[in-house]
Amino acid sequence: MNYDLESRLLRAESWISRAQSERHATDSDGQFVFYWIALNALYGQAKYLEEARDKDWQDLHNFLAAICRIDRDRVILTCLKTFSERDPRRLLENQFLYREYWEQGLTDELQDRIDRAAQVESGPTSKYVIEVFDRIRLLRNQIFHGCAKDGSGANRESVEAAVAVLEKMVPAIVRVMRNFGGPEDWGPLSFPAKGRPGHPEDRRTR
Repeated sequence: MNYDLESRLLRAESWISRAQSERHATDSDGQFVFYWIALNALYGQAKYLEEARDKDWQDLHNFLAAICRIDRDRVILTCLKTFSERDPRRLLENQFLYREYWEQGLTDELQDRIDRAAQVESGPTSKYVIEVFDRIRLLRNQIFHGCAKDGSGANRESVEAAVAVLEKMVPAIVRVMRNFGGPEDWGPLSFPAKGRPGHPEDRRTR
């Protein structure tokens, strides 16, 4: 058994279950947080083991590209086709979910990028998935770093659209990893449980 992969999947599935439990509580902020934790369990890297730490977005891009590459049953593509066109498009067309907006405001260059992003659906699956998740990742930064109020009306449309995507996509990614992820190197598992491979040894001499 691939312990690292199985641990990633079990961790993610536990947080997916937690997110699903919020569905009837109309707590979209809670659902968003729990679905992102589930996703992070799948792609996160043990940064504390590295001297040079790559940016988190690079890890996410590499992960999503790998998922699309190994998805022989086209689970991700099938999942994308089940969305209301409105959900991913609400994310891709939202100027507030682009880093450039917060650096320079809404410029002609950013508007051109937003217009191009809205067209990626017709391109490679991995490019489309990465573009959508980049928008969700910026929303994640806003929420996880306390830059938005709980239940805020200002970001409600973004949160609800992101949850609509995550609640279908994260379980789909789990299925791809479980079915086809065994031969892949997903990187070292972060914080493995005591007694499991990769957990630090007790090196005390007294």
